[in-house]
Amino acid sequence: MFTLLTLDSNVFISETKGDEEYSDRCSEIIEQVGQKFLLAEPTILLAEIGNAIASTNG
Repeated sequence: MFTLLTLDSNVFISETKGDEEYSDRCSEIIEQVGQKFLLAEPTILLAEIGNAIASTNG
């Protein structure tokens, strides 16, 4: 049985950037999605991630 999990967009952003203090830990958590966890995320999640990545990459 899977545990439903909601992650803040900052977890995905940190993992994507890869150079933040908790990037490695965020990667470890995300790797467990589909194995231990199922995500229950709000629809705004993709917009938040896209916006954060776009603003750092120009």
